[in-house]
Amino acid sequence: MTTGTGRRPRLADAIIDELAVDILRGELAEGQLLPPEPQLSERFGVSRTVVREVIKRLQSLGLIEVRHGIGTIVLPHSAWDDLDPDLIRIRAGAGLIGDLAQDLFAIRRTVEVEVAGTAARLRSAEDVAALSAVVAAMRAPGITAEAYTDLDIAFHDLLLAASGNRLLTKMMRPVTQIRRIGSLITTGSMGRVIPDSIAGHERILAAIEAGDAERARAEMADHLDEFARDLISGLSSSATPVI
Repeated sequence: MTTGTGRRPRLADAIIDELAVDILRGELAEGQLLPPEPQLSERFGVSRTVVREVIKRLQSLGLIEVRHGIGTIVLPHSAWDDLDPDLIRIRAGAGLIGDLAQDLFAIRRTVEVEVAGTAARLRSAEDVAALSAVVAAMRAPGITAEAYTDLDIAFHDLLLAASGNRLLTKMMRPVTQIRRIGSLITTGSMGRVIPDSIAGHERILAAIEAGDAERARAEMADHLDEFARDLISGLSSSATPVI
């Protein structure tokens, strides 16, 4: 039996998603007031308690602000918590992830090119073995986009670990979900992407194994440039949102 308490989070989640998408698309524009609680309660057929949960979560995402004596106002994009996993999920589900692409490219280039060079200098035999195992798993016949994406993320996380910078590994965690969505879009949109991506990982691995930092940086830069081109192409051609 489903209790009222059990149903409430799911009801709230659906309303959060709908209102967030309205804000992301500009249908609820910056500076606009949300309808008051009674109207939202009537519109969605839920209690005011659920509406308050919705308002609280949207506020934590940086999408709105409750201003006493004024109402609940939609905030500008600069206030949004773009790295919140729920907001990323909502963006991806609505096909609204494209505006983060350029920022993702810049972060990955800034961090991962240098990480590859550092990993080439500091890698251990265990690091090389772990990276090799991931690349071998990538070659599995008929691998799905989801399985390949998990391995892609694992490869780059192993490079971060091999670089020896534990703080950097923690700092990159909020970016992982955006990386995952980008990888799913690219691998799911074009048949050639996975073979080309495997080849890129193999070249990076060879440079790491050889201890060639300059070559590792160059191979990583090429790999990330290819990812950027594929993601832009995938975003422009995909009609189905990827979550």
